[in-house]
Amino acid sequence: MTPRIVSLLASATETVYALGMGRFLVGRSHECDYPPEVKRLPVLTGPRIDVSGTSRDIDQQVREVLRRGEPVYWVNAELLRQLRPTVIVTQEHCEVCAVSLQDVQRAICSWESGSTLPGAPTASPSTAAALGEGACPMDLSLADGSRLTHAKPSPDTPLTAMPTLPVIVTLKPHCLADVWQGMLDIGMALGVAEKAQQLVASLQQCMHKLCAALPADAHRPTVICLEWLDPLMSAGNWMPELVELAGGISLLDEPGRPSTYLPYDDLRQADPEVIIILPCGWDLERTWPEIARLERLPGWRNLYAVRHGRVYVADGNQFFNRPGPRLAESVEILAEILHPQRLTFGYRGQAWQSVYQV
Repeated sequence: MTPRIVSLLASATETVYALGMGRFLVGRSHECDYPPEVKRLPVLTGPRIDVSGTSRDIDQQVREVLRRGEPVYWVNAELLRQLRPTVIVTQEHCEVCAVSLQDVQRAICSWESGSTLPGAPTASPSTAAALGEGACPMDLSLADGSRLTHAKPSPDTPLTAMPTLPVIVTLKPHCLADVWQGMLDIGMALGVAEKAQQLVASLQQCMHKLCAALPADAHRPTVICLEWLDPLMSAGNWMPELVELAGGISLLDEPGRPSTYLPYDDLRQADPEVIIILPCGWDLERTWPEIARLERLPGWRNLYAVRHGRVYVADGNQFFNRPGPRLAESVEILAEILHPQRLTFGYRGQAWQSVYQV
């Protein structure tokens, strides 16, 4: 059967293309914008908050939505049904960062009667009712905690009333090992497991080749990466690993630990040699206006990184925030920032910029 893929995660969309399966995509999330040709596909999701405000405004809106127990994103359930996907890729790593597994489950369970694939039998009751209470969906655990899910019909449901529902690939990346496993899971679901293995091996080789290019006696600067600015958040998950691979020493964060709010006093006390600002979901242009907020913090000008001109903004949206194939490029960007005299890859000005000239 020819797959019909819906990707509701930007990094997963990039993985699908890297596996040579982009032509089978039929729908995407509002955040899926790379490679550029994916923008021709219908958009199935969007934020339920105003994302045009400041980092403080966005944080307050998200807190309020979560306080009310509501999802941060909407999913167009009817359009999803009309697209008749056989595979949906989503995540349950962060309900704030992207559409979650629970959002997708709600959308599928709200489908009205009718088959979801050509030739499927027609169901007279709604999908959720036909499947039975608590039936959407059943989870199949994978080795890394990621999951493949599909609908679990009620024992009393007649075969003629069972709609054909999509397989759901759920990603849960916290560290690089999870990212690689997620790529393998997507490959397995799409029937290209061998290609996925080759992709992972290639990305790992690129990262370790760069790491080996640095002399053993090269100075490894201390680094703090900021994933949000007001309030401050440090970049956790896979970011400390990327920093280490790029020849730095990550402070205040450990591989696999979620990104957390960072008290400014902790930043001042750590006083890293390098500060890299890469807000979640923001590009360079979106980030620059927020630098003034940092400069109003007491003692900001006295930080080592500020005094030595080692504060940088980077494109978090296209690179670091997406646990997909371009994490290999993210390591190159970090290496270029941390070791400008030794390593140059051509990202300066496009993927990162210096905040201060000294």
